[in-house]
Amino acid sequence: MMSQLLQVSKKEFATFFASLTAFLFLGAFLVANLFIVFWVETFFARNAADLRSFFQWMPLLLIFLVAALTMRLWSEERRMGTLEFLTTQPVSPLVLVIGKFIASLSLVGLALLLTLPLPITVAMMGELDWGPVWGGYLASFFLASAYIGIGLTVSFISDNQIISLILTVIVCLLFYLLGAPVFTSIFDSGTAEILKQFGSGSRFASVARGVLDLGDIYYYLSITVTFLLLNIYLLESRRWAKPGNTRIHWRWRCLIGLLILNVLVANLSLSRLQPLRIDLTENKRYTISQATLQSLDHLKEPLLIRAYFSGKTHPLLTPLIPQLRNLIEEYAVYGNGKVRVEVIDPTLDPGLEQEAAENYGIKPVPLQIIDKYNPSVVNIYFNIVVRYGDQSEVLGFRDLIDTRSQSEGDLKVAIRNPEYDITSAIKKVVSEYQSRGDLYTYLTSSIKFTGYISSDTDLPEALRSYKTSVVTALEKAKKNANGRFDYTLVDPMSDTRMAEQIARNYGFLPMRKSPEDQHGFYFYLLLDNDSKAIQLPVPDNPQALQESNFEDVLESAVKRFSVGFVKKIGLYVPPSVKQNPLLQQYRMPSGRSFQQLRQRLTSRYDLELVDFNQGEVADDIDVLLILAPRQLTSIEVFAIDQFLMRGGAVIISSGAAEAKFTQYGLSATPYSSGLKDWLKHNGISIENTLVLDPQNNVIPLPVTRDVGGVPMREIKMLNYPYAIDIRGERLNNQHVITSAFDQIPMVWASPLSVNNENSAITVTELLHSSEQSWVSSSMQILPEFDKYPEFGFLQEGEPKSHLLGAVLEGEFKSFYKTRPSTANVGSLDSLSGKSSGLITNTVLQQSLPSARLVIFSSNEFVADKALRLLASANGIVSSNIVNLIENTVDWAVQD
Repeated sequence: MMSQLLQVSKKEFATFFASLTAFLFLGAFLVANLFIVFWVETFFARNAADLRSFFQWMPLLLIFLVAALTMRLWSEERRMGTLEFLTTQPVSPLVLVIGKFIASLSLVGLALLLTLPLPITVAMMGELDWGPVWGGYLASFFLASAYIGIGLTVSFISDNQIISLILTVIVCLLFYLLGAPVFTSIFDSGTAEILKQFGSGSRFASVARGVLDLGDIYYYLSITVTFLLLNIYLLESRRWAKPGNTRIHWRWRCLIGLLILNVLVANLSLSRLQPLRIDLTENKRYTISQATLQSLDHLKEPLLIRAYFSGKTHPLLTPLIPQLRNLIEEYAVYGNGKVRVEVIDPTLDPGLEQEAAENYGIKPVPLQIIDKYNPSVVNIYFNIVVRYGDQSEVLGFRDLIDTRSQSEGDLKVAIRNPEYDITSAIKKVVSEYQSRGDLYTYLTSSIKFTGYISSDTDLPEALRSYKTSVVTALEKAKKNANGRFDYTLVDPMSDTRMAEQIARNYGFLPMRKSPEDQHGFYFYLLLDNDSKAIQLPVPDNPQALQESNFEDVLESAVKRFSVGFVKKIGLYVPPSVKQNPLLQQYRMPSGRSFQQLRQRLTSRYDLELVDFNQGEVADDIDVLLILAPRQLTSIEVFAIDQFLMRGGAVIISSGAAEAKFTQYGLSATPYSSGLKDWLKHNGISIENTLVLDPQNNVIPLPVTRDVGGVPMREIKMLNYPYAIDIRGERLNNQHVITSAFDQIPMVWASPLSVNNENSAITVTELLHSSEQSWVSSSMQILPEFDKYPEFGFLQEGEPKSHLLGAVLEGEFKSFYKTRPSTANVGSLDSLSGKSSGLITNTVLQQSLPSARLVIFSSNEFVADKALRLLASANGIVSSNIVNLIENTVDWAVQD
């Protein structure tokens, strides 16, 4: 059979070249592609080194070329009368059909091979990502096979080649139009999504942007097999006697029917299997993160993502538009029919332009461009709107891109972090929409409240009244939760085994009414589901108990188990320092502020500045972000410790020194956070040195040069060993916090060491310096190239890699578990010297398993002055610092 198949294939392939058919086909294919890429799609004007324009026309182009190729394959046999001769030969219809199919597909493969000089030329002109190119060729090959199967079957129906050509074009166009926007726009979104699963063009859209969907390949294969078997059936039926063996006829018809059913059912099923999608791009730019998938999975209403992009825009923005368009189309793919994506050019329709201005406040931005002859100004649109219900969020080009300028006229523009920005906008509009709805509707799973509370006879009077309000609030919550919330109250005083269990699991020990109280009591409140648990705070004095509204406390806790609600971040920053006016002549920052980070976090979270002077953290805070803490008191450390014990997440940026710009240059001074002993208790040590690394970043620094005996101070861009460049294997690509980054800069960082003796805590190292880095205890941080020509600093000690960032998770032991200042009463009162009237042992001695502690060993790397210094050399890299903190906060809130 194989020898017969090869003979038929060779004979058919040679027939193509026996006439002008093959040469005309190949020539037309190449000319058409070149015309489309360079003329229709204006390749050079697009200013992008990719072949998207080449592949996106392939589904339409192949229709006409394959129809011309296959129109004579059977029609010529019928017209010449050789079809009857073939059916009487000892060759099965399967061999005849597959032989013609292989010959036709080989010619198409040759045509695709001849286009390889096109991507090679593009690669010579710019940085071409070859992943989408190879994926596009593979998908084009399978697309051609589907069209050839259709063409063979249609060619068998008529002995007129022109009729075969027209019918093949019509059938293929019908498959193409099924998923085309011009047709799907007539129907609702659900129907449109179903139709797109059967469109040959819509199925090709993913691979055209660099994502190979195995479901698309299966679709093309199923179309190919169905039409080839239909062709075999038609050929076989000519050999049947009349009326013939009806059982054989029935089997064939059932087989064809099952194949058609497979096309309908199997392809719809496979389209929902997201793991079958392969991102072929080099940096996996279309691989949607788990956080985004979670946000899309919990959508209750339709979500609209609409992009406003001008057809004529700035040349630097032109190559970014396809990248953003491709990304938001991935949101539609993973949205399970709940996400609608639209890409609009408002300049083509005054009505759309007016709608953008009135509904979303979007107006064109004038930018100067230089065309072939003279400068001109173009008004551009570069916005993305995310709308959910009646809530909307607008992202402009300043939100979506970063710029970098190393010299005048050398401006580079790149997309900042579009998935992060778009998903953040989605979370924001969903949260604002849901805030008016039922709290319990958005729970990811059922939750349970457990109150470990002693009987009324054992409780202080103030707590007995508070217990009543707790029970009332719990009953109300259970009634409104529709079965998604339940509660239990238990008394550990009457159950020794339970008391031992909660002491072991949560560190819950009996509280004391007074130091002389030997009996004690329990009043611990716990909320948990299958994956995490949090402890609800209990006020520790009568006045606070009277003022506390437990319904608010419970609502804040429930929101931490829900998706979509805005989380509250408690931000601690040291007192600000006034700017030094003497430095303005050098444009050097002084003091420390964190405005860039605060602005970014405010757009996504409810950000609240906090202090710990009262020895506690508000119960509605989800994450503590502590930046450059300075000389924290024991009361303040106690507040942080107890927040962690409640199962909270604490993120700390702290180092051994701070950098200061003065009129005399740049210097560093030792820095005390007040957290040294507390961190050491948790296994973390920050050395009193700074790390220098030969793999570093360029920043502007003040230098002095001698001009005719007169010292002149100026600013120069210099490689700075204190500005560590963390990349490659020194950046943990397995953890969600750092996996999205190619590099992270960190300035004036101290070496960390983590000595974890607690087996209940998991340690993950995030950031390291290079193996060639060294440390210095010197506070002289300006380079001295006259003394040390290579790096500007003395290389001390043995070079090695140093840890600069780490994550600790699990069950922490309280720093105040056995300390004398809290052993007697275990409350804040002993620390503050105040008497509350209700002395209870409220020191939590062990954290819940959900507790998280993140440490970055620099006071400065996220401060505005460090960001500005790095941005002046590389704006894209400096934005990674803010993105790193955002990622850390996202991970900390488990959102």
